[in-house]
Amino acid sequence: MKKTFRKLLIYGTVLAVCGCRGAGQRETWEKEFADPSDIYRPQPFWHINGTLTTEGIRKQLSDAIQGDGFGGVAVLPLNPGGMWGNQGICPGTTPVYLSEGYFNRYRDILECSAEQGAQVILYDDVDFPSGTAGGKLGEQFPQYTRKRLCKTEEEAIGPKNVKIAVPLRDSFMGAAAMNTLTLERIDLGEFVTDSTLEWQVPEGTWKIMSFAMENHVDNHVDYMEPKAVKEFMKMTYDQYAERFEPYFGNTITKTFFDDVGYYGIENYWNPELSGLFEKRYGKKAALYYPALWYDIGPETDAARVALFGLRAEAMGDGFPLCVAEWCDRYGLQSMGHPPGNYEPTTVDMYGDPFKFYRHVHIPLMDAIHGYPYGRPGFKLISSAADAFDKQLVGAEIYGNYSDRETDSAMLYRVAMEVMARGVNFLVPHGMWYEPDTVKIPPLIAHYNPRLAPACRDSRCWA
Repeated sequence: MKKTFRKLLIYGTVLAVCGCRGAGQRETWEKEFADPSDIYRPQPFWHINGTLTTEGIRKQLSDAIQGDGFGGVAVLPLNPGGMWGNQGICPGTTPVYLSEGYFNRYRDILECSAEQGAQVILYDDVDFPSGTAGGKLGEQFPQYTRKRLCKTEEEAIGPKNVKIAVPLRDSFMGAAAMNTLTLERIDLGEFVTDSTLEWQVPEGTWKIMSFAMENHVDNHVDYMEPKAVKEFMKMTYDQYAERFEPYFGNTITKTFFDDVGYYGIENYWNPELSGLFEKRYGKKAALYYPALWYDIGPETDAARVALFGLRAEAMGDGFPLCVAEWCDRYGLQSMGHPPGNYEPTTVDMYGDPFKFYRHVHIPLMDAIHGYPYGRPGFKLISSAADAFDKQLVGAEIYGNYSDRETDSAMLYRVAMEVMARGVNFLVPHGMWYEPDTVKIPPLIAHYNPRLAPACRDSRCWA
């Protein structure tokens, strides 16, 4: 069964990477299928939950490559106490992320990997989601962090004149009035001067709404703003390029971003969306912003589709595109996923898998939190890959499983589930530098007593 598992697990990747179409290439992929090279093997997250040393790095990488059959690792630095705080304090990475000491040890990882013919996936931040530069982005560039659209309102019964203070916050996004009975809407932008709205209310009961942008909602980069993303990349991606470019395309072949999107918050926004809406539809965005909070009548659904469609486009043309262009420059492949992979409707997470993944070289799904049988959102990722002719489809897999339920049969079962959805490359979640202090089980290594029998006589993936 082990050899069958090995072949099934790696078969799709061999075909995709070889790109075998002609008879002349048949011998190549048949040989690789019979005895796959390390480049086709899973490359797990290596959570660095401790103090990196040259000796420790060499021992762990040798164990992972020679003992467990991995084709390399994705180095995942940690913040102290991070990694889902409800699971207790987690020792962070030492030396500190992005320090010169950290890069010295990263060089050890690259040198050891190159010696063994293994690969390294460049994970782009500390912990997850991606987009904080280890917390430095929010400290140094708060203007480039995530934003949200805020609404203030009051009700007025006309006819009468009203004079209302308008909270402008960081930028004014418009004002509108809506009749509560007829749902008629009136643009009030021209009636706002400085921070005051003065308007003659017509007969009836009206909701008077003003919209403003609030900046620096949290410390994550504004994924929809290319200028912001590029500043984040200067602090992270470019630091690796300056030091390790000779390893690009041979030892470092892929990059990884994680959970780039929103967690069920519809009003994460960007100020450019108003102008995009008005340019595309020829209508004032402020007249349709009420649809994000209320039923505005027959136009409600169309307004929400238009607004969230623009946000989905901005998402896809923001972080994923910036990373892909950077990877193209250095001969690498970008890989990553947004939140919400588990659902077929992802409006409140990132919008649209086809818009999001069109620029990602290796579309990747997040298959963690237990055995994923029947999750309907997974097929959308491989469908997007197919639509844009992407040869590899990845899966971040096995994270946050119960230790007592995870054995070699579970690894097999879950791999088959995601492969049936089009996956042909796995990033197990994963290895831990200090295997005695795993905070997100299971430990995918022969150090794990439940998996050791599968690894002892033949490597985990063999």
